[in-house]
Formats: sequence, C-alpha cells, structure tokens
Amino acid sequence: MKKKILSFIMATVMVISMIAATSVSIFAATAECTYSVDGGTAVSGNLSDAVAACTAGKNVVVTLNSATADKGTLYTVNGTLTVNGGTTTNIGFKVSAAATVTLNNVTLTRNATGTEPFLNTNYDSTNGATFYANGCTFNTVGDSVSKFQFMIARGAKVYFDNCTINADGKISNAVVDPNHVVNDGQPINAGACFSAWGSIKNRCGYLYLTNVTINTPNDTYGFLNTQYIDGTLKADKLRIYMTDVKYDAAGTEMDFDTNKVIAQADGASVRTVKDSEGLRFTSTVSKGAAEYADNIVWKAEFRHTFYNGFTIPSSPDDDTGLVGESKATDMGKTVNADGSVSYNTALVNIPDYTQVYSVRSTIVYEVLGGNTKIYIYSNFNSEKNSRSIEQVAEAALDDVKTVATPAEKFPYGFEVTVNGAKYFSRYTAEQYEVLKKYAGADYTFTAPAAD
Repeated sequence: MKKKILSFIMATVMVISMIAATSVSIFAATAECTYSVDGGTAVSGNLSDAVAACTAGKNVVVTLNSATADKGTLYTVNGTLTVNGGTTTNIGFKVSAAATVTLNNVTLTRNATGTEPFLNTNYDSTNGATFYANGCTFNTVGDSVSKFQFMIARGAKVYFDNCTINADGKISNAVVDPNHVVNDGQPINAGACFSAWGSIKNRCGYLYLTNVTINTPNDTYGFLNTQYIDGTLKADKLRIYMTDVKYDAAGTEMDFDTNKVIAQADGASVRTVKDSEGLRFTSTVSKGAAEYADNIVWKAEFRHTFYNGFTIPSSPDDDTGLVGESKATDMGKTVNADGSVSYNTALVNIPDYTQVYSVRSTIVYEVLGGNTKIYIYSNFNSEKNSRSIEQVAEAALDDVKTVATPAEKFPYGFEVTVNGAKYFSRYTAEQYEVLKKYAGADYTFTAPAAD
C-alpha cells in the first residue's frame, strides 16, 4: 500500500540560498536606473519610482545602471514591469493579477532578515499574476524562511528559465516527514530550497522550471519540501513543470537531476503487431524514481507525448503540433538489472509514413490526493528523438548480419536475400514484411560490413 506523503510542495515556492562569493555594491553618481513608460522616452530615476508607474496600468521597462540596494518590497498592482540587467539587493515583489513582472539577466542577492517574501502573487486576494525570471542569478546570505519565498496562488504563473540559484540556508520551521527517505530520483525532502504553501481557494498555482541549476554546499536539505507548517497541512493545488533541473548538493545523496530521473531513449523502433503497427518509443526512469512512484506518492504516471515535425513547444501550456499522448502500462514495462524501469508506448495507425514525429517522455507525480502534481520532462533532442516510420523501417531493414547469431539475446536468425546476397535479420518473416511495407519507394539497401 502506498504511503501518503505528509505534505508535498506547498504552493509557495521558497528558495533559501546563499552565495559564498562576496557581493559588492557599487553606487555610481548616476541615477540607479533609466526607465521608459509605455514606450516613451527613457528617463533617469529611482527603481521605486519606476515600479510605482505600473500602478496606473502602465508598461514600464527598467534598465539598472548600477547596483541597487535595499529597495524593499515593490508593489506592482497593474501593468507590466520589465527589469533588464544589473545587480540589486534585498528587493521583493508583490504582484496582483493585473500585473506581469519580468526579470532579464538580473543578479539579486537577499541578505536582510525580515518577514516579506521575495514574491507574493496573492497579496491583494486576486487571481492570475505572472512572474518571469530569464537568465537570472539569485543568491541569499544566511538562514531565513522569507529570504526566497515564492507565494504562488490563485492561478498565478511563475517561470524560471536559464537561472542559477546559489543556496545555503535552512527553513527554520521545516518538519521532517518520517515516512520519507531520500534517494536519487526523489525531488523532495524537508528543509529544502523550494518549499510551498497551498494556493488559495480552488485555483491552481503554476511553477515552471526550465534549465535551472541550484547550487548548495549544504547536504542536509533537499530540492523540494514535504512538511507541515506550524502543525497545519498547507499544500493545496500546485502544478510544477521541470525540464533540465539540477540540484547540486556537493555530490551527496541529496543531488537531484531531472535528466537522470527520466531519459528518452535515442531513436525509435517499428511496432509490428498486426493491425496496430506504428512507431514504438522507449523511456527509462531511474531506480530511485521508480521506488518513489511505487512507495511514496499517492499516484504516479509515465507517458509519451507526440508532436508533428522536428520540434516540440518550449512551454507545457503550448500544444502546437500536438498529436497525442500515450500512457505507459505494465504491459510495456521492463525492470532492468540496475533497478531502473523502461517503458514502451507506440504511436499507431500512422497515415503518412514519411511524417516525422517528435516525442518527449514525462513522469507525473501526484501527491495529496492529486491536488499537487509534479511533471518531470526528459530533455529533447531532435536528432535523437524525432523519427518517421519510413526512416525507422529502412534502418531496421538494413540491420542484418552476414552470419547467423542464434546465441545472442536478440538473435539474427531469419535468412533474407538482398541483391543476390544472403543475410540474417533479427526480425521474423512476418515482421520483415511489415518493415518492407513502411520503407520508401526509393529505399536502397545498405550492405553491412563483413562480420
């Protein structure tokens, strides 16, 4: 029977961090920023004044000219705020549903104690605020629950893309879940860098982590949190989407890497089952991830998602080119010698044999009765993960040997004659005929080197 996790990610995300390097604040004689409002002429001024312009529903773009320190919490009620470049210290944001905040290539250090979170998307009890961090570096110094707390609530969406978080702190009110044991593939632990408190009311909060690296020399904390806060279960509805996320805890058992949790196998194979032929894809999840799915979470699911062409959308919200999904079952499951688990699914009844399809594998963890879901995506590479059934069938037809190998795990034993020469295929006679059906009209056999 699966153990129910005490509380997984609570829909605020808290990053506790510290940078070992010294932060230097440089105060130049010039104004701390230039900013434009609604595309107007840029003016020199103060960061707080620039942010205040958003309250009238304006679109403000800020360029930091110098290190900006201790501005406190910035209220962004309406409009959009974009901050480009620069270094700043001890700022935070309260964002309403009518506002969007974007940080581009900003380095932010939080070293002051206090109770205000870095980001609060629910401070005025409205829905749907948006926050983007692109190419940013976040550092915190010392222990504090509020240093890098992200409150994600009521339909708010928070995006981290190509960011680095330098973390060495602790959550003072974390309570360890006695039923949880950390090992590879498990993205949670009490006292973690990211923690969460449930989104308010019935709407989900959304967190998107893409190409994010979290560095910490402290191996006592994990990546995501499972905990009660002050004796109360806080987690509610949260969706977390992770691609290429690394938590580097100095090589300890707390290390976490989404690319090791789930990996999409290179290429594809042809499913040759009569009346349901198609492209078969394989992905593998680590031993730790498989154990976590079987023993800890409320529910887990493995799936392949298929798209037309050589690309897949960068955001889970984008269904451009989406063909469909195939959920893995025990019928397509193989437990490997190292404890990892491989899953096969297939895209069948393909009408156009030359059509290229791209695939990405996903593991979905559901906790708290499904209220919180974590989506961990495999990395995508079009050279490795995009194929047509014609392309795969032709490669399979070329996969022959000049000598039979009956003792191999997948023996080459079916004798075929091509261009007057005798070869041995690893496929049966029936399978070989299916492969020939999918090969292109201009297919030319490529003879193997002599065995």
